[in-house]
Amino acid sequence: MYKKILIMVMCFFTLLTTGCSTLSTAREAKGSGMTHVYNKNYNTVWMATDDVVRRAGLNVVSSDKIKGEILAESGIGAFSYGENVAVFVTELDKTPQTKVEIVSKRVLATNVTAKDWDELLLRHLDGKLR
Repeated sequence: MYKKILIMVMCFFTLLTTGCSTLSTAREAKGSGMTHVYNKNYNTVWMATDDVVRRAGLNVVSSDKIKGEILAESGIGAFSYGENVAVFVTELDKTPQTKVEIVSKRVLATNVTAKDWDELLLRHLDGKLR
C-alpha cells in the first residue's frame, strides 16, 4: 500500500517539476530553432512556408506575414501530448535571401515520442523551394 502511494507521489512530483510548453514558449525560443537560408525572395519563401505548415497537418493558430511569424500546434495523438511550433521567416538585408527558423516544443517535456516538426517542415520546405 505504501509502495503505491510513494509511486503516485513520485509521479505527481515528476509532473510538477517537468516543463510544459505553450505557443508563447515556442515564440520566446526564437533564435534557438533549426534554420535554413533560401536563395529566394521573402514572398516566395513566405507562401511556401505557410503552405508547408498547413499541409503538414498542423493547426495554424496565427499567421502574420508582416511579422514573419506562424504559430501552429498539433493535438494530442496516440503517442504524443501535442507540440507547439513557431516558424519565423526573415528577409536578410541587402540580399535576395530569406531565412526560415522553426522552433518545435513538446507540450509535455517528458514526452519522448513527440514529433520533431522542425526537421520535417524544413525537409518539405527544401523540396518545395529547390
